[in-house]
Formats: sequence, C-alpha cells, structure tokens
Amino acid sequence: MTYTTILFAEAHAFHREMLQHHPERYHPGTRASIELGKPISAAEYIVARREMERLRATASALLFRDVDLLLTPTAPGPAFRLGSPPDLVFLRNTAPWNLYGLPTISIPCGFTTSGLPVGLQITGKHGRDDTVFSLAAAFQAETDFHQRRPPV
Repeated sequence: MTYTTILFAEAHAFHREMLQHHPERYHPGTRASIELGKPISAAEYIVARREMERLRATASALLFRDVDLLLTPTAPGPAFRLGSPPDLVFLRNTAPWNLYGLPTISIPCGFTTSGLPVGLQITGKHGRDDTVFSLAAAFQAETDFHQRRPPV
C-alpha cells in the first residue's frame, strides 16, 4: 500500500495538468492508472512517505548484512501482450527496490520456451550503483541475451 499510494499520487501530480488539457494524448489504460492517484489525500500521501523513509533507513542494513548484491527475477512471469490490461503483480519484484531506494538494474538473461525475454534483476546496497553496474556489465560480457530479439 505504501508503494502504490506514493506511485499513484506522484503520477497524478506529475501528469495532472497535461491530463486536464490533453487527455487524448494518453492511452485510456494509462490515463485510468494515472487517475488512481486523484482521490489520494495529502494526509495519506504524507503517511506513506513517512513509512517509505522508515523502510529506507533500515533496508540496506537488513538486506545486505552478509551479501553485496541480490539477484532476483525482474518479473514473476513472461511479458503480457501489448495492449492487454496491466496487472500490478508485475510490479511485485521491482517495487520493493524502488520503495527502499536501492540501486537496481534489469538485464536480459534468457528466453521462455515460447521465445519471450526473461530479465535478471541485480540490486545493491544504497550508494553502491557501481557494484550493480559492474555485475551487469560482466554478465553481459559473457552472454548474448542482450543482443537477441524475441519474435514479433
């Protein structure tokens, strides 16, 4: 709830003026997602931001006590068809790192049996973007997944 409250409120605040003057410039699904932030009150947003700051203050110490990097799947499954309704379950692997403010990168690491790309997510300690980028570069230097394209 903390993540979606902040995400929706900030997306609406950012796009509010453009939505008001040029709603036709947005895909209907995108517009509907952005408008989810409209009813969020300032108090709800402030409570969510305070919770985010609390989580950020402890995330690195808890997650990286014995390791330098975390490797996880980028998404819980293969990509959904373009234009189909988005499912927020696809944010569950990426949202925590955004919420915790930790450096994270997603790189191609393979393909499903039907040829859809699969991503590897690399997350590091706060302020250690260099470690994240180093592993991503080393992985891509040894593989060719980032050069292959799925069938369209």
